[in-house]
Amino acid sequence: MQKFFISLIVMISLFELNCTASSDIGSESGGTSVGSYATMLTIGKKLYAVTDTEIITIDITDAKNSKKLDVQELGFSIESLYHYNGLLFVGSASQMYIFSIGVDGIPRRESTTTYFQLWGRDICSHDPIVVKDNIAYVTLSTSGVSDCTFRQFNELRVYDVSDVRNPKLISTTPMSLPKGLGYGKSKLYVCDQVDGLVVFDITDPAKPIREINFSGFEAFDLIVKGNLLMVVSAKALHQYDISDENNITFLAKIDL
Repeated sequence: MQKFFISLIVMISLFELNCTASSDIGSESGGTSVGSYATMLTIGKKLYAVTDTEIITIDITDAKNSKKLDVQELGFSIESLYHYNGLLFVGSASQMYIFSIGVDGIPRRESTTTYFQLWGRDICSHDPIVVKDNIAYVTLSTSGVSDCTFRQFNELRVYDVSDVRNPKLISTTPMSLPKGLGYGKSKLYVCDQVDGLVVFDITDPAKPIREINFSGFEAFDLIVKGNLLMVVSAKALHQYDISDENNITFLAKIDL
């Protein structure tokens, strides 16, 4: 897993260089983009980070004198942190947490959604989250005994989070071994260690329709920035032009 995050950092750096060199792709302005396995992010003058068991809030108004404001225990195997519309979505091995951000910048828990009601903590999955139009997309993946269970769950789940205190499961789509994900204009891009990059149509955000996949590599995580899609695999960085999402064009592969 550490190797994966190192690769992701490399990917972000290469992406910034690529954007500097090209005016046609990735021209969308904005802050730094991160993969769906991100474990820290900034909102204004606050830094939010998750450890294996906690969510931490740090005041970074003075970069030379940052102050820890809050620490909250969550559970176990916290894996991802995502910001959408003033909300923080935290993914763990078995649950999705939703926090609102108070005027003081401190997260306040709105809900906890357990993925596996029947087996509970016996399931140890991996579950990055992205959100669009009050729809949360979650990939769950397990790999047998190594993930605490003989049962395997590999799927894309869709939740309605318009009521943050009561998220509702809308649909479940079987996958091979899904990992990180991200969305474009009308497509959802999902990394899969077996199938590579899988593309879903989300013209109707609540009903993703699987269209195509780009195979031949084990995909782990990705970044979408404007018309540029970058996918990190175990050994390389794959770049795609998604200016026309109905005609995705492979651009280049950079060995890592």
